[in-house]
Amino acid sequence: MKKLYVQTFGLIIGALAAAKPMLGTEANDIPESLLSARRAYMEGNQDLALSELKTTFEQNRKDAAVTGNAFGLLRQVINNESTSAPPDTKLPPELSYFMIQVRRDLVRNGQVQYTLDMRASQKTTAQISMMKLSYFDGDTLLDSATGLGKVTRETIGQEKSYKITRHYLSSAPAEGPVEIFVNFDNGRSWHGWAPLTDLVASTSPEILYPRENEIIHTGTPTFTWIDTVSPEFKSWEKPSYWADIYDYRQDPWIDLVQKDSYNSDGLPEITVPAAKELANGSYGFVVNHGETRKFGDIRLRRAGVTFRGFTVQK
Repeated sequence: MKKLYVQTFGLIIGALAAAKPMLGTEANDIPESLLSARRAYMEGNQDLALSELKTTFEQNRKDAAVTGNAFGLLRQVINNESTSAPPDTKLPPELSYFMIQVRRDLVRNGQVQYTLDMRASQKTTAQISMMKLSYFDGDTLLDSATGLGKVTRETIGQEKSYKITRHYLSSAPAEGPVEIFVNFDNGRSWHGWAPLTDLVASTSPEILYPRENEIIHTGTPTFTWIDTVSPEFKSWEKPSYWADIYDYRQDPWIDLVQKDSYNSDGLPEITVPAAKELANGSYGFVVNHGETRKFGDIRLRRAGVTFRGFTVQK
């Protein structure tokens, strides 16, 4: 995941007529699609700018200078609340929900790891048979066909979910434009794209209670944490959190008590009810705070998670 996208687009300095070559390119080497995207951006035509930027990524997959400059412009185009939805980010009829998430995990002893996942909800009888996420240059981030990521399927009511995840990453995925590939067992497929940018949180939730490895002498404890948005939060993003007490001796974990909210509560808490009193043993408590924005129908979520282990000894 050691990819570097140059973000020094010689952007929009002076009038378009006086445009200078972009960093790393000669004037006659700048693709027409990138020049068109720049003109469209300056004229306020976001739809055309996004379309031309995608064309630039597709036609210059191995040209780091061109794609780096294009990605710099893409960041400018999408850096506001009113960004248009490119037609090719509309979900196919087989899907009702699609999200890419980058998660900062604060685990035991203050160690930081990262998790990358891509998930979808299916609203038809057609099942997902393959899901893949890769940069335009071909470097792959997730691929169910090759085992690059753990696949999880779940059915809740009439909805079926499909998720592919890579855990325990030592660093967050590099920023860059990514392609999305989804195949269905009815023979249909969907090919989308999105900007993998501004999805890394620099903080994780602060758990006030319990402390790490604390021994708790009740089976119905109350846990508290501070719920605040990350320093990377944008005003047009939607904050949310969920908290979970689980038995991690089981695989998969057994969720015992959950709480979620689509607001930032400040000082929320979660209490184990008497009906779910914890027996003696080791458990985990996790708080996940995230901030979601949309690129068309595709949700992009920046998340921070804190894990805390504890023991019940009554």
